[in-house]
Amino acid sequence: MGRARSCEKAKELKSCLLCDEYPVCPHTEYMRDRYPFVLDHYRRVKEVGLKQHFKEEREHPKTHKKIHGISSHSDNPHKNK
Repeated sequence: MGRARSCEKAKELKSCLLCDEYPVCPHTEYMRDRYPFVLDHYRRVKEVGLKQHFKEEREHPKTHKKIHGISSHSDNPHKNK
């Protein structure tokens, strides 16, 4: 996560998405600017928890954008059809 690793809260959490300050944190601003869909992931994590969110990603890989891969099968124009 780059700059987010210097965050004291990030050292205590499994993911920045678990932090209440994620939407306004200066350490994660680059992620939100470059990958705006991470805010959707943040909201989903708040609704169902990180474990359930990752489970949903594994179960629906073609419809959910990946956080770790920073890509989506459905949005990838280079994917073979």
